[in-house]
Amino acid sequence: MKTKDYLSFFIFVLIIASAIFLRFYNYNFQDFWWDELVTFLTVDPSLSLKETYLRAHSHTLGSNLVYDYAENANFYLYIYKFILGIFSYTPGVGRIITASFGLLVVLISIIIYKNFIGRNIIFFSILVAFNYYLVIQSQEFRYNIFFCFISLICIFFFFYFINEKIFINKKITKFFYFLTLFLTLWTNVFGFIIYFSQLLTLLLKNRNILLK
Repeated sequence: MKTKDYLSFFIFVLIIASAIFLRFYNYNFQDFWWDELVTFLTVDPSLSLKETYLRAHSHTLGSNLVYDYAENANFYLYIYKFILGIFSYTPGVGRIITASFGLLVVLISIIIYKNFIGRNIIFFSILVAFNYYLVIQSQEFRYNIFFCFISLICIFFFFYFINEKIFINKKITKFFYFLTLFLTLWTNVFGFIIYFSQLLTLLLKNRNILLK
């Protein structure tokens, strides 16, 4: 490697280390907000899947308020429930889950950018790693950062699908694209924005794939 390559690699490693630090440092400093607490109670691993579903779509306990815990979709609840069941059903572990997804958001964003969008990887990595909103959402036990993660996975397979590049093989790539698209829609209603934007992209750029 040339000196310039070594320097770029060192800067990139430093950026990733900073992303890890920002997301895990003081991750459990603040107490849970109300909606975080609601999510935490809903994903109790001791509940059955049916009980989790009913709790996610029930009235706010102890009041006359109506509140849809799942906010139109609830796939993330079962992911959090599963992980907490493996490790420990504690608020600290809950925050570690979201911080971990926050780090994955940084990594998958960089992978998508490098493979399909541009070459200025250092500048882009800085933008994603130090993005204030992504850092904050990575330290709160809500669906936001998981929704960002699953959306990026969907976009990743979408790019492979429309560029007709060989990732695993064409059929498997297509399968994972439709699977992650479905999971994106199941996580939050705003997933339909991603879905319709992908349809519009195919309509404008490659109608043959859209027709197929």
